[in-house]
Amino acid sequence: MKRLKYLFIVPCLVYVTIVILANIFFDRGIAQKTDIRNIFINRISTQVQRQYLNEEYPDVNEIIRNIYLDNQQQYKNEYSKEELPENILFLDCNTSDAELVSFSGNQRLATIKNKNGENAGFLLFVYADSNSKALKVYMNAVLAAGFLLLISFLIFIQKAVIYPFLKFSEYPERLSKGYMAEKLPESKNRYFGKFIWGINMLSDKIQSDRKHIDKLLYERQTMLTTLVHGIKTPVSNVKLYASAIETGLYREDGVPDEKDAVIARKIEKNADEIIDLVKMILENTTSGMVAFEPSPESFYVTELLDCIRAEYENRLKTLHIPFTISTETNAIINSDKKGLLRILSQLMENAIKYGNGEGITVSAEKNDEGFFFSVRNKGELLPEKELPFVFGNFWRGSNSVNKEGSGIGLFEAKAIAMKLGGDILIKRLEDSGEMELVVFIEAIPQKPEAESKSEAHFFFESE
Repeated sequence: MKRLKYLFIVPCLVYVTIVILANIFFDRGIAQKTDIRNIFINRISTQVQRQYLNEEYPDVNEIIRNIYLDNQQQYKNEYSKEELPENILFLDCNTSDAELVSFSGNQRLATIKNKNGENAGFLLFVYADSNSKALKVYMNAVLAAGFLLLISFLIFIQKAVIYPFLKFSEYPERLSKGYMAEKLPESKNRYFGKFIWGINMLSDKIQSDRKHIDKLLYERQTMLTTLVHGIKTPVSNVKLYASAIETGLYREDGVPDEKDAVIARKIEKNADEIIDLVKMILENTTSGMVAFEPSPESFYVTELLDCIRAEYENRLKTLHIPFTISTETNAIINSDKKGLLRILSQLMENAIKYGNGEGITVSAEKNDEGFFFSVRNKGELLPEKELPFVFGNFWRGSNSVNKEGSGIGLFEAKAIAMKLGGDILIKRLEDSGEMELVVFIEAIPQKPEAESKSEAHFFFESE
């Protein structure tokens, strides 16, 4: 919105500049014309004065005719029409002001002196009335009218084009974040009517494709579950047969053979690895695959933190892990409360699993962009080179040795955060020896209750 101010500020500045420059050039032109007139008046009056003094019985009007009128064509070649007078008259000292005023146009006077140095009269130079002041006013009026037309055009562009674009520009972003049930209001505007219709059609198509994808994911889930169970049973039987061979159950004398026992133990070890892998797949395809549908609601930040406190305070007290929750805000947030709780719970589980038990801190703050939730834990710091891979699916860091886990918790937490218009970042706090996970959630304006919920889905691990 701030950039829209320049839509009016820049034209105003340009207009002021044009007005100033136009008036400067206009005044400069008038001054130049006046200077040339003065040069011409001095030229003629000097010639008249010289000839007036040289003649014994001078007739000033005759002198004027000889000097100016008879040579007028020459002067026209040297000067422009506006720089030459329409007439030159001689007025004696007895001429009244009323008579002087009776002459039309712009008037300039030059004094003629006699041989005694006394005023003999005046040369009256009568110029066409150019009315420079009126021309200047007219020029400024034209500029002002042009400026008003420009402003009117800009207002029209702002209301007819810019404001509608600003209103609709956020929709594609919200559409990409999963708010696909939202529909733009239809408009009869010839510029945007077809655009709005196309966007709504796109929303319907994305929603339909999303439902189809969810169906395929469900079918895949069912197939994997069936397949995993089918693998787990024969592998368990192989493990039992290996155990029987190791104990010598199939030997006539019932005494286990050492070579057979070694092979049986290898078979049993590989079977255990297969079972562990199958178990992980089973966990990820059955208990953890639950559809997540964002459902924004308004709630206080402290409500969310109270839920975390209620879920983990006693548990961490039992584990003798110091636990702190702090916040600098109790603002109302409009987001999916269950989704946020699921994200923070996953981060808490991560902090418990990979921390050294010296303390976990949860904090919240707010700025103009949105809300920030932080989970910090003391423990072994991940190498800097591993940080870009933390949120990858099935990825496990170097600190996960001898620790159970599937490597999808942070991946799904980040996916949920992005679906809520946010993100998750990880930091190494070397000074305090802590790892920090920061959740950012965009500040979304509260939607009317009648507005439909998003149809976007994600999958995450259930507890």
